[in-house]
Amino acid sequence: MSHLPGCRVEAEFAALRDWTLQWPAHCETCRARGYITEPAGRDHPGCIFPCGCIDAGNCPRCGKYSAELAIDGTPACPHCGWTGKGPDDLAPKEPECYCHEFEERPDDAL
Repeated sequence: MSHLPGCRVEAEFAALRDWTLQWPAHCETCRARGYITEPAGRDHPGCIFPCGCIDAGNCPRCGKYSAELAIDGTPACPHCGWTGKGPDDLAPKEPECYCHEFEERPDDAL
């Protein structure tokens, strides 16, 4: 499959790869956010829970232990500076490409 002009999936994959190489010990459960979300349902508004990495005192981004880490990123991780608010703190989103939805199919050619 070829990508349409303007498709950013290759650049997004490169950004995710580079971030992951820079922070190989990041928490894969929360993707370095420091929290887990439970989606809203019909009878509840949804919840945010600290990730197990925060509960264990491990930085969501660098994975190193710090007894002072909190879900709100205060104070910042003494090893890497993670606060959960910086532009490089969170893992990039998984890339999504929708180019295949716009490919012509032989039966659509009429």
